[in-house]
Amino acid sequence: MAKQSCTGVSGRYTSDGTDMNRDFHSHWQSGTRLKFAEETKLIMKYAETVPAVLGISFHDGSLVVNYPWDGKPDKNSGEYAASPDDNLFISLAKSYSLVHKTMALPGKQCTYNEFPDGITNGNEWYKVFNGMQDWNYFYNDCFEVTIELGCCKYPTDAERTFGDVLVG
Repeated sequence: MAKQSCTGVSGRYTSDGTDMNRDFHSHWQSGTRLKFAEETKLIMKYAETVPAVLGISFHDGSLVVNYPWDGKPDKNSGEYAASPDDNLFISLAKSYSLVHKTMALPGKQCTYNEFPDGITNGNEWYKVFNGMQDWNYFYNDCFEVTIELGCCKYPTDAERTFGDVLVG
């Protein structure tokens, strides 16, 4: 059984030290990346081979649905960075957060974050470049959101959940 760790970044890196959350092309940054982790190359090849229009990346460490842009050069971290499809992303994010038992409820989210309706624009939360969400949107026309499933970054196997979604 996995050991619980609610903070930190241990477990986030591949054996060669690559942070898989920051290992994709960024259309905002010029130049050619010479090296990607093997896992990243496989994901990129799969996305080219099997096109998708919607994508979800599941994470832990907060209770929110995050949508593009995660990083935009002309915006500081903490500023809203609207994508051309911002209204669609907001709708997609709310389609999950509003049917979750607590994600959209004030005072029921993680103690260190409060997100109106349980959603956030990535750059407004914290600025990130080279993430899969922005890469998928820009390079593959795939509308991807990231769903943070719980406040503990690395829950034990018994604590792991895919969210308390109300069905029916």
